[in-house]
Amino acid sequence: MMKKLIKLAWDELVRGGFFTSVCALATLYSFSIISGKSVTPVFALIVFLITISIYFYNFIGEVNEDLRDDHEEQKYVKKHKFLYYLLIGVSIVLSLYLVLKFGSTLSIYFTFIFIILGILYTKGLKQLSKIIPGFKDIFVILCWNLLAPFFYIFHSYQFDAALLVFMLFALSRDWVDANYSDLKDIRVDKNDGLKTFANILGVNKLMNSIYISSFISVVIIVLGTSFNFFPNFALILILPIISTLIFIMISRKIKNYSTLFVDSEAFLWLILLYFLK
Repeated sequence: MMKKLIKLAWDELVRGGFFTSVCALATLYSFSIISGKSVTPVFALIVFLITISIYFYNFIGEVNEDLRDDHEEQKYVKKHKFLYYLLIGVSIVLSLYLVLKFGSTLSIYFTFIFIILGILYTKGLKQLSKIIPGFKDIFVILCWNLLAPFFYIFHSYQFDAALLVFMLFALSRDWVDANYSDLKDIRVDKNDGLKTFANILGVNKLMNSIYISSFISVVIIVLGTSFNFFPNFALILILPIISTLIFIMISRKIKNYSTLFVDSEAFLWLILLYFLK
């Protein structure tokens, strides 16, 4: 019984979006370290609340698809749907309160845009992937990439080259994450008619694009430190890139596309940067 409860709790944390929301904070604090700019606890809380509300909403909206092979957990989630909606409501209201109290006018707009896009994605934007090739992947990647400029806007930092370079780096890593994550759902997405890059390109070509994107990630870090946009210790970020790539290659060989390790890359960024700063 205890083992069953632990598994259920773990599945809820990962599938429900809690884990991904914490990954967003790891990304945020990693950028804070290499840019030399502080993150206020209020902003970190706002980011967490926005992301967890969006992922919870998406989880509830797609529970039939995400848990189609786990009817017991599907029943559990539906039974406690009210609690999810309560958490979503509290998270949204609290994030809006905090940004209205502590944020700039532009950061308030950003918050509303994040929340609206997250809701619209679940409500119907995702269906555009049946029409527009790669829409699902591009949408998720671009939304994640708004985190860095949101960080600058909230704290009234002036935009600089470090921001642009980090956004390019994050874009290359999000490409790897988003497309690798689609490999585990390639059959489901194909049956649903979603034109993800995994379905369009096929496994071999998609893996090649992941290898190329990983190489680009390394180049960006090297150039970023060479031109002093990042401190020299940022070169340590090459290590997580390589470890993720090795994991992906092993996953391809055994044909088991677990996303947990790839999603966790940002935690490795933060740990390595923290001890080397």
